Amino acid sequence: MKYNLHGVRALYPRIDKPYHWDGMVNKSMPCAYTAEGAKYECSFSVTEDIAKDLVRNCVAEYKRVKQGNWPEYKPSSIAEVFREDEMQPNHFIVKAGKKTYGDPNTRVAQFMEDGSRAPDGFQLTTGSIVNALLLLKPWSMGGRGGVTLRLQAVKCLQLAEGGIQTDPWADGIVTSNVASLNSGAQSLASDAFFEDDFSM
Repeated sequence: MKYNLHGVRALYPRIDKPYHWDGMVNKSMPCAYTAEGAKYECSFSVTEDIAKDLVRNCVAEYKRVKQGNWPEYKPSSIAEVFREDEMQPNHFIVKAGKKTYGDPNTRVAQFMEDGSRAPDGFQLTTGSIVNALLLLKPWSMGGRGGVTLRLQAVKCLQLAEGGIQTDPWADGIVTSNVASLNSGAQSLASDAFFEDDFSM
């Protein structure tokens, strides 16, 4: 399932080239597309309404493709899926990425405001206002289930000058399973949170 984010703020984009976590320097560094763990990634600061709608769509897509042995996936709150943006009240941070799998054709497509392709070497900056196209990919493994957000394309609407390029929340743990739950993580609150959306 494809999902569009419109007019959101990009945070710590690493989509100009592949990156992977380098334990020697304790941060993500550029790498070859064939390197282990090579990926493109970017986070987005979104409003509470957008975050709730994205979680709603993740739940719906998981339910649509869920196989018989998959656990239930019912977040009880937005904060159970996305971290709150400490720099902007009532916003949440959505992290999306795309692994290269050793394929040079897995690059995230970048576009300028007029719809043209971004020039070679174009580097999106933190704080830029963008549209982003995500692919919602449900998964289940080891008794857990969730939805991976695969970043497909980014359109720069307003390029921010400079900006912080190092993620202050980086902890060395890189995961694309941004919307995951243990199979037993269910409650009455989870039903109440989405009762208007999944009452059938």
